[in-house]
Amino acid sequence: MSWKLGLVGCGMMGARYAKVFGNMPDTDIVACADPTPEKLDEFQRNTAIREGFTDFGKMLESVDLDGVLNVTYDPLHITVLEAALEHGIPVLTEKPLGTSLEECRRLYRFPEETLKAVTVNFSKRNAGAVLGARELAAAGTLGTILSVEASYRQGWVVTKEWGDWRKKNAWLWRLDSDWSPLGVFTDLGSHLLDLIMFITGEEFEYLCCTGTLLADKGVTVLKGHRLDSPDRLTAAGRLVSGAAVDIVTSRIDPDETDRPALTIRGDKGALRIDLMDRRHSVELHMDDAGNLPSCFGSIESPAAGVWTELPVPKPRNVYEEFAAGLSGNDTGRPGLMDAMKVQATLEAVRISGSESGRPVNLSELGP
Repeated sequence: MSWKLGLVGCGMMGARYAKVFGNMPDTDIVACADPTPEKLDEFQRNTAIREGFTDFGKMLESVDLDGVLNVTYDPLHITVLEAALEHGIPVLTEKPLGTSLEECRRLYRFPEETLKAVTVNFSKRNAGAVLGARELAAAGTLGTILSVEASYRQGWVVTKEWGDWRKKNAWLWRLDSDWSPLGVFTDLGSHLLDLIMFITGEEFEYLCCTGTLLADKGVTVLKGHRLDSPDRLTAAGRLVSGAAVDIVTSRIDPDETDRPALTIRGDKGALRIDLMDRRHSVELHMDDAGNLPSCFGSIESPAAGVWTELPVPKPRNVYEEFAAGLSGNDTGRPGLMDAMKVQATLEAVRISGSESGRPVNLSELGP
């Protein structure tokens, strides 16, 4: 059986989704939607998707769909998600869930069973390194977690490695605070926040914005977009267990292309992951030799006191998890509650930044 999917958003990420799901044996994108006719026509020519709509609502009403792929700009995520859920259609949506915690809470009007059909594309979970780090933390290999250092660095604002952002709408909107309120932290920090909570199995107690930087681009408004969102943002916080967390996000590092990295230290050991250079391995340092979790297979436990790189099998990615969920085989894909936790932490950083870096306890934000 092939699941019939509709795609909303025919930009750069839409093209990626079309390629990914086009190569999967059990999915077929039968319709797409985008408000710009020229973009829609070009997208259909390049993908051979049969039906196209400039109104995604009409697509939902007129095409029999098993799932919706929500690949729109951040401000439209919730609007498309709500419409699909109103039609009872499962959704794979891009992160972050929305542009504010308040608008995301509108989803709570849907029954719990309906919300279980939401998958959020926290794509950095697709690496074996993340699975290995999570298993090591859960197994107690690191002992009590004391600190987490997380960074996500890109350089596309100051290089042309991914093309000139001045000429590509796919990049330009990310520089506008109306479209991306926390700028680089909305874009890259949401991935890090998800990884920290996913790997450690903990939530944040508080977060604060420790610094922002807006790079001089030689222009303040371009093609109707105000170029006013932060290009570098740092944050610090604490997990509920008391572990300290430091986060760096940047899109102005000319020596970096796309590097998410985490170091987690505990009272029995430490681990490092680098999702650019070592997507499917973990570096581990243990004070004493011990058994490894099952995800490492038959690998012998590394010697104590040295950093050792350990390979981890590639996991099923979020796209495959979504397709499996359509078949009723739910294996723990990132869902609505994962995304709501990330949205709450983004809100805490936003409030902190507007109040001179005041630490914001997550309990202040309510349920």
